[in-house]
Amino acid sequence: MSFSAYSADTMTGQIIQEGFIDCFAEGLAKNNKPVYCEASGVIYLNKNLIVVNDRPIPHQSPIFSIKYPELSVDHYLREKNIIQATKYEDIAFTTDKKFVIAITAFDRIETNSHELDNYNNIVYWQNSKPKTATILSSQPNQHSSIELRSKIAAALGYPAYYKIEGLAILPNELLIGIRSMGKSYQNFNNV
Repeated sequence: MSFSAYSADTMTGQIIQEGFIDCFAEGLAKNNKPVYCEASGVIYLNKNLIVVNDRPIPHQSPIFSIKYPELSVDHYLREKNIIQATKYEDIAFTTDKKFVIAITAFDRIETNSHELDNYNNIVYWQNSKPKTATILSSQPNQHSSIELRSKIAAALGYPAYYKIEGLAILPNELLIGIRSMGKSYQNFNNV
C-alpha cells in the first residue's frame, strides 16, 4: 500500500499488491492440529516486512522477515529473547528508527508461578540487529516484562484483566492499545 503525503484534510492510499504469504511449510502441525499464521503487526524495514504473529510457529519464530515485493519469507528471527515471548500483538519503530519494539498481549498471569510470564513482554532491538534483542525489564537477566503489569494496570484503573492489542511510539512515549478489560479473561468488555 502506498500513501500520499498527509494533509489535515485527507489521507489517501491505494492497493498496489495483493496476495497470500506462506508463513511456514504447508502441513505444519502442533499436537496434531494445523498451525495458523495470524499476523498481528507489521513494519517495513530495509526493503522487508517484519511480521509478528500472535501464535507460536513450531520450530521457527513468531517474528519473521518477508522479502518485499516478492512476499516470500526471508528468515525467522530466532534470538532467544524474541522466541521466548508468547502472543505478540504489535511491532513499531522508535521515532528515530534506531530501535524496533514488539509487545505481547499481557493478558495472562499465574500468581503462584512464572509459567505464563512469557505472555507479558516488551522486546526491543537495534534496527536491523535482532541479535541485540533485549527484554524490557528493570531487573537484570529477567525473562519477561512481568513487573510492568502493575504499572499498566494502574494506568487503566486497576482492572483484574486487560489485553494489549496495539503499540505506537512517540518521542519519549510508548502508546499501548488496550482491546479489552474486565474481571477475567472470561468476563470482560471490549474497550
